[in-house]
Amino acid sequence: MSLVSSGEFEQLRAKVRERYAQSGQPPEVVKALNEHNDRVLRHAEDIARGEGLDQEETDILKTVSILHDIAKADTHLMLHADVGGEDAARALRDLGKNESLIDTVVQGIRCHMGPFPFIEEEAQKYAERTGEHVHHPRPASKLDRLFYDADMLALIDIKGIEKVVVLRQTTPDFVAEDEKVAGQEGITSRAAAYRSAMQSVQRAADTLFSKTARSLAAELVKDAQRHVTERLTAEEAPAS
Repeated sequence: MSLVSSGEFEQLRAKVRERYAQSGQPPEVVKALNEHNDRVLRHAEDIARGEGLDQEETDILKTVSILHDIAKADTHLMLHADVGGEDAARALRDLGKNESLIDTVVQGIRCHMGPFPFIEEEAQKYAERTGEHVHHPRPASKLDRLFYDADMLALIDIKGIEKVVVLRQTTPDFVAEDEKVAGQEGITSRAAAYRSAMQSVQRAADTLFSKTARSLAAELVKDAQRHVTERLTAEEAPAS
C-alpha cells in the first residue's frame, strides 16, 4: 500500500511550484528549480529500482524528492534545508500524514546538504558575513543517503550544471565571487560560473553512497565534462 497517493504527490508538487512562482525570483530561476525537482524525482526512482527498495521506501524517497527544496526560492542557501523541513512537515500534516512518515521525510530534507560539495566553505563564508554558524547534518539512514545520491545526480547532469550557472548568475553572493575570479583571471563571469559548476560535479561524484548512483554518475560526468568544455570554448570566442 502506498504511503502517499499519486494525487497527493501532485498536490505536493503543485504546492512547491506555486511557492516558487510567488517567490519573486526571475523566471529562469523558477524554471531551473522546477526542472531540478523533476530530475531529482526521476533519479530517485532509478535509484529505488536499482537498490531494490520496497513500495514504502520508494514513496518516502519520492516525497523527499518533491519537497526537499520547497524553501529554496525564498530562503538563503545555507538555511533552506532547515526551513524546508519545517515547511514540508506542515504540507504533510495538511494531507493528514502520520508523524512517523513526517519525521522521516523531514530528516531526509534537513540532512541533504551534509556532504554537499563546498558546503563547509559556504557555511564558513556565511558565518563570516552574518555571524551565524549553521550546522548541516550528514545523511544518517539508508534513505537519507539514497536521497542525497538522487539530488547529486541532478547536480551532475547537464541540466544540473545549467541550473548551477543560472543560480550563480542571479545570487548576489555567487555573482560577487564569480566577478572576482573573472577579474583575477581575465575570463567572463559566466565562464567562472561554469568552472565552479564543474568543480561541484567532480566533487559530488566522489560523495555518492550507492552502487546504483555511482554507476549512473559515470556517464553523466563524461557528458558534463564535454558540455562544460563546449561552454567555456564559447565564452572564450570573440564576439561576432
